[in-house]
Amino acid sequence: MSEITNGQYSRVEKSTVIVGEIKSKSDIRIDGSLDGNVETEGKVIIGKEGKVKGTIMCQTADVEGQFNGKLWVADVLSLKSTSDIEGKVTVGKLMVELGAKFNASCTMKSSGQSIKSISKFTSNREKTA
Repeated sequence: MSEITNGQYSRVEKSTVIVGEIKSKSDIRIDGSLDGNVETEGKVIIGKEGKVKGTIMCQTADVEGQFNGKLWVADVLSLKSTSDIEGKVTVGKLMVELGAKFNASCTMKSSGQSIKSISKFTSNREKTA
């Protein structure tokens, strides 16, 4: 993944509000507000002041801010002490710091899946539901 992004990521600044959908192959950092969906083959970072309501599908995620919705993380989800999570979470591995708020149903899948396999799984699952 590092050869694609070279340490660069897309960023939603603190003063920015987005309503809609973000698709990317690189990492995304959200310090503003997002009401919608994110799909990336990289990492999603929700900064301390970031607020996301919707669905996120990604390879890894670090959460310091607020998230409400469905979160699909193929590998590792890291919840920092300031994070506040509500909704439905599917992860490969979960790391939680003392103080994190985690009010979600959580399912653990085998770690190391690609986001493409999760995307196919969720698409098929939604069609049959």
